[in-house]
Amino acid sequence: ITGDSALLDQDGNLHLVGRDKDSININGVKHPSVDVETFIVDNGIAGVSATEVFVCPMRLPDADTDTYAVFYQHALPIENDLSESEIVSVTEANRAIRKACIIFCSQAPHVVLPLPRKSFAKSAIGKVSRAGLMASYLKGDHTAIEEKLRAVITNGSAGTLPTDPVELATFEVVADLLGKDITSLDREDSLFDIGVSSMHIVRLKHLLQDRFTIPDIPVIDILRRAELGALCDFMVE
Repeated sequence: ITGDSALLDQDGNLHLVGRDKDSININGVKHPSVDVETFIVDNGIAGVSATEVFVCPMRLPDADTDTYAVFYQHALPIENDLSESEIVSVTEANRAIRKACIIFCSQAPHVVLPLPRKSFAKSAIGKVSRAGLMASYLKGDHTAIEEKLRAVITNGSAGTLPTDPVELATFEVVADLLGKDITSLDREDSLFDIGVSSMHIVRLKHLLQDRFTIPDIPVIDILRRAELGALCDFMVE
């Protein structure tokens, strides 16, 4: 048994689509890496290569469930010095990938990172090793790229606080859910970056419904608005 997953088409041809062990187990729910990759590609995100998107399972120290990383090739040569506008394009692609992953997995990836073209070297049978990509990341081979993109995100943060009663109430719900001080939250915050997990989403749904006296808020509507500011705007609507 090789551990490979395959599909047999109507003409009898066998197509390798991944490996059984290449799946993410998030709080007992398994998501095959290839399914997440396909969902990302199907979103048609600008700059993202349709053939070089890899979702790699990982387990952080002391964590009780899996998380995952998304490594991909951007149309821009990430290994070169990029202009400010090019870096913005890359970070927008990262954000779109992250949003797609949240909708599919109900959990944000630990990292979304474009890698140099040489990182996607194929084996003799034409496959890119997800385990190899993860090992390279954990070894720190791509720290410089990660820090460069992180600096752009940090510098772009506006530090915006609630501006109306609905925003304030939404901030209060999230702060209570996570046991945080409301002043530590920002409209630009991703819910998943400040501590929300897939286990919190249903509770957040019910807290918002109770606070705003709304019969039902579909979970998918929360997942599609994973940034606090976007959630506030949705509640205003």
